[in-house]
Amino acid sequence: MTKLVLLLGFLGSGKTTLMHKILDRYSRNKIGILVNDFGKLNVDSILLTRNGIPMQELSNGSIFCACIKANFYDSLVEMSKDGLEYLFIEASGLVDPTSMPDILESISDRVHTPYNFIGSVCVIDAKNFLKQENIFPAVNNQVDYANTIIVNKSDLVDEAGLNNAKEKAREINPRADIICTSYCDVDIYTIIEGLKFSRDIDRQSTNTYESRPKSLMIEGNEIYNEKDIAALVKNLSPHAYRIKGFVKTETGAIEVHAVGTSVDIKPWLGKIETSQLVVISAVGLGIINIVSNELKGFVPPLKMIM
Repeated sequence: MTKLVLLLGFLGSGKTTLMHKILDRYSRNKIGILVNDFGKLNVDSILLTRNGIPMQELSNGSIFCACIKANFYDSLVEMSKDGLEYLFIEASGLVDPTSMPDILESISDRVHTPYNFIGSVCVIDAKNFLKQENIFPAVNNQVDYANTIIVNKSDLVDEAGLNNAKEKAREINPRADIICTSYCDVDIYTIIEGLKFSRDIDRQSTNTYESRPKSLMIEGNEIYNEKDIAALVKNLSPHAYRIKGFVKTETGAIEVHAVGTSVDIKPWLGKIETSQLVVISAVGLGIINIVSNELKGFVPPLKMIM
């Protein structure tokens, strides 16, 4: 039987950082990972690729939404052939995971090795959580669904801000363990081995075609100036929940991340063929005009892909 663990958390909360720690801690176990990214470019799967670890990646939607749910079913069936001890699923920051038990039940006659869903770990961003949970039902549902809640980026808030985030998480989910940390620096083995999913949630996921936020991609094939890219991301970030991707610059490849107005750019040592940035809109379709205006006259040119 394969133990299945869900990693939850809104866009930019730190799930990929936590997944790296899981891969390090469980390096001697036979594990697989399934990475779900809302944008067309699955940035997290690129960051998590490691030799010898089976991986499936599902992009351009939530695995709990009809838009790619069938692909999720097929991926679970395919990975059940690998005889894994653990399957770790890093879900998109926009998922509502409440239908997980129903999904596993629906594929039970197709899998080769049965799955044992042992529980969920949810990462929340101490700085932005209160604003996010007030806007997105999925954020509340992720917290409510978790067995353990990691209040990450606690170094970015004062004591009062941290306590407010913890109290709100406890209000949503009084059953879960709550751990405060920075950079997801936790004893992940103890957390995972202590998971025990025991709740029956008899509601459908709120992820639907209609509830999908608008996303698009910015792409280019030239060598770009890093300062120009930083300025572009800074200008777009107030209008986006999340911006991430990789860009070729005159100083080498860079990895770009933005959560709200917080922008992080650092060197990327991997190879990239094309510069690509995924933008998940905070202003609906209005993001199209905003990006279009920012790209006018950009040199070398970048193009917007819908």
